[in-house]
Amino acid sequence: MKVTYKYNLPVAEVSKVSMPRHSRIIRVDGLDGGLWLWAIVDTEEPMETREFHLFKTGGEMPDNIGEYCYVGCGAIFIQMELMLYVYEAHWKRAEAEPAQGKMSLAEHLKDFTKPVFHDTGPR
Repeated sequence: MKVTYKYNLPVAEVSKVSMPRHSRIIRVDGLDGGLWLWAIVDTEEPMETREFHLFKTGGEMPDNIGEYCYVGCGAIFIQMELMLYVYEAHWKRAEAEPAQGKMSLAEHLKDFTKPVFHDTGPR
């Protein structure tokens, strides 16, 4: 089943997020003091860990930034507005171990009464 889920993106130079394989990120935004991304996911796909790199306006970027995939940007407030640009190290997906083995998202969430990443907040 395909659904849209909302994931918190830890504010760090490199952030890793577990989501079903082949998830398509459709939005990145700052919300309630955090950085979030929304993705269309297939709950029957096995989980994988995806690696995102965050760069602030005016911050240094690696020389090989052209090899990264731009995902989006969002503003957070830490005493002042900080715009973060999110890139994915897509080539690292093949190198990473799946987050939960071959377990699908539906299996991973079966013990929860509702999906932990489900977007129930304001839009």
